[in-house]
Parts: sequence; structure tokens; C-alpha cells
Amino acid sequence: MPHQLDDRMSYHLVPSEISDETRRQFNENFEAWIIGNALRDLVDAFTIFLKHCFPIQHMMATHSYIPTDLRALAAEVEMLSISAQYSRLRELIGLDQRYWEMFESFRKARNCLSHRMGLVSRKDVSPENNRLLIRWSFLGVFMRHPDGTEQPIDHEAIEAGHVATGHEGAMIIMRLTWKERSFAVGTNIRLTRHELSEICFAVHMATDHVIAKLNEFSIAQGIQAEHPVADPGT
Repeated sequence: MPHQLDDRMSYHLVPSEISDETRRQFNENFEAWIIGNALRDLVDAFTIFLKHCFPIQHMMATHSYIPTDLRALAAEVEMLSISAQYSRLRELIGLDQRYWEMFESFRKARNCLSHRMGLVSRKDVSPENNRLLIRWSFLGVFMRHPDGTEQPIDHEAIEAGHVATGHEGAMIIMRLTWKERSFAVGTNIRLTRHELSEICFAVHMATDHVIAKLNEFSIAQGIQAEHPVADPGT
């Protein structure tokens, strides 16, 4: 006889009627989950990329391919955090220190989001200012006036309805710049969709920076890169 589930039994994971406050809490928790997943995926993906850079640098430096040495190096690097991996590679090929600061801030924010749903505690903040800092790079657009002052032309200014107006001789310039968000103890980590897209692009630029420095290192070792990558700048 085929088995038939008892129709008198049911499970309700979410109440059919919820208050506005409960709905708001659900939305905030889901937002923290999305941000945490994004930062975790970015950090994990960049960690995998860095792990592949170490054996490449080692073979360039030694002009040799010794599998046992490469396996030992891989095992050693595997135990390091992303900021420690970047710091070690920076010493070998001269990476920009500021990208280390960026990934260290991602690591701290990810831990807060994973363990405390984004509610900043004293475990998360810097002892210097009691705040959790998230820092990333992006290509900023500015209007440079003849007197040397610069006016940012960014997403926030456009959304606020601020229109940049320049005088004769003003120039539109684009350069690598840095943005920061800080969160005090007791507040929640919140990032906009635009900020998340900027952070994704920042990791892309950090990747190009590492590849460009590996190319420079290979040339210094007498190894020509077939398809050199331009450094996005620092």
C-alpha cells in the first residue's frame, strides 16, 4: 500500500501574520547575510588567487620546478590568513600596502557579519578610534578647477542632485582613489548596492595589480611575459 502523509500535520517556519517590527528584523538579517556572503566570497576567491601566485613567484625566483618544494610552500601558505598571504607576497614582489589594509578590513567585517550578524562589538573595532573600518579603492571621477581644487563627481552627488559646474579651464580627471565606511560599537554594518559593486571592482583592480607586479618580477628575472598586464595604478 503506498504511503500517504498525514494531512493533519504541517510545519510553519514563518508565522502567517508578522508585525512590521518582525518584518523589518527579517529584512535586516537578510541584508546582513547578503553582505556577509559577498565579502566572504570575495575574500575566499582572492585567497585562492594568491595561493596560485606563490609557486609562480618561487619558480621565477629559483628558475626551477621542484614539486616537493612547491607542495611544501603551498602547505605553508594554506595556513595564513588573506592579509598575511598578501603581506608575504608584498615582501617578495613589492605590492601596494594599501591593498593589504583593504583586505584586512574585509576580513574584520566578514567576521563581524558571520559571528554577530553585522552588529559591531568591541571585538571588531580598532583600539585607536573604537570603530570598524571598511576600506576599498575605486576609479574616482573629479572636476579639477584652474585653482587646483577638485570636486568629486560620484554616485552620491548625482543621486543627491548635485551637479558639478566648472569654470573655463576646468578638466575632468579619473584616478584611483580610496573610500572608507566606519561603524561604531552597537551599530550594524550596512553597505549599499553601489558600494558593494565598488568593492567588487576594487578586488578586480587588486588582482590586476598583483599580476602586473608578477610581470615586473618576471622581467627582472630575465623572463619575458607574453601578455603583460598594465598596473591599474596605486
